[in-house]
Amino acid sequence: MIGVFPFYSNALGGINLRVHSKDKDKVLHIIEDLNTNSNLRIV
Repeated sequence: MIGVFPFYSNALGGINLRVHSKDKDKVLHIIEDLNTNSNLRIV
């Protein structure tokens, strides 16, 4: 549904990202980098 209507993602409960526990630090670093060094924001 989100692929067809991307603006519905919040109404449908958003998007969940599942990450393996051994990749947690790497993922947190990527998210932090996106929030501080780009025009994109993770909300």
